[in-house]
Formats: sequence, structure tokens, C-alpha cells
Amino acid sequence: VGRLNEIKEIKKSLLDTRSNTTALIGEGGSGKTALAIHVLNLLASDRKAAERFEQILLVSAKFEKYQDVKNSRIKPDFENVTQVKTAIASELMPEDANSTWEKAEQAFKSKEIIVCLDNMETIIGQSQDALRDLIYELPEKWHFIVTSRLHVNNANQIRLRDLQRENKLTIVRKYSALA
Repeated sequence: VGRLNEIKEIKKSLLDTRSNTTALIGEGGSGKTALAIHVLNLLASDRKAAERFEQILLVSAKFEKYQDVKNSRIKPDFENVTQVKTAIASELMPEDANSTWEKAEQAFKSKEIIVCLDNMETIIGQSQDALRDLIYELPEKWHFIVTSRLHVNNANQIRLRDLQRENKLTIVRKYSALA
């Protein structure tokens, strides 16, 4: 409700050949994670996107867990870029108990995948340089969607604005009816 423009912008950004990273920026509670999960579900449900993207992953630095995204699993929390890489590698290569970032990167280098990194302010607050280096290391066909309260360098920035009053009311009514 009220996020159609942002959904279009995220999808367009994922196709941008100039940058492989899209950052959803906003205050806590602005709906960054919900929007990212919604877009991942839309892509996983779309036949063309499902054929194009080999994998659609979600890893989170949040302490609480979310409902599963179609065709994706939520990995354990991470606190630094090394743990992010380990989480991505183990997700891409679940059958390999000794999976490493380097192995996963080599195995999936020519495949298009989307990785959503949720709550990245945890990492950015420690080192914007480490996240920048990770983005530069990505294989050309990999795409990141990052949610964060903080600016993410070298990414297409999509700032989430507060929802209009009528959209907020629609959401409240919709969820109240479910209760």
C-alpha cells in the first residue's frame, strides 16, 4: 500500500548496469525490510525473473527473524563483512560444508543472483570501507539490495518517505481485520 513507485524504482535499479547495489534508506520502522521482502517475493513469483535469477537470498543483521521469503531462507545474524560473506557462501552452496566466499564467488560468477542484506547499518557503522570493498568485489552479474538507516556509498539510493495518512490507515484497517 502506497509503495508502488518505490517497487518500480527498485526493480528498475536491479536492471541498472552502472551499479549492482540498490540501497533502501529510511528511519527505523519506515518499512524498508517489509518492502525488500515484498520485492523479493514479487521477483520469485515472476516467471521471467525466476528464469533470469539463479538465486534470490536474504541475510539479516537483525536479531528477530522474519517469515520465509519464497525460494529463499534466512541466514543467521551477521556482525561484520566476513560473516556476511560466510552467510552468502553457505546459502549459495548448502551442500558444501567447507563453502567459502571464494568458492561461491567462482561457482556463481557467471550467474545472476540477488542478495538482500538487511539492516546494514550494523556493518556500515563499523566500516563504510568494508561494505564498499564488498560491493566492489561482487561478481558483475550479482545484485545487492541493502536496507539501512544510514547512507550506503556506491549504491543507487532509494529513500523511503513516510507513508501518506490514508495509506497508513489502509494498512491498519487491513491488519486489524486479520486479527
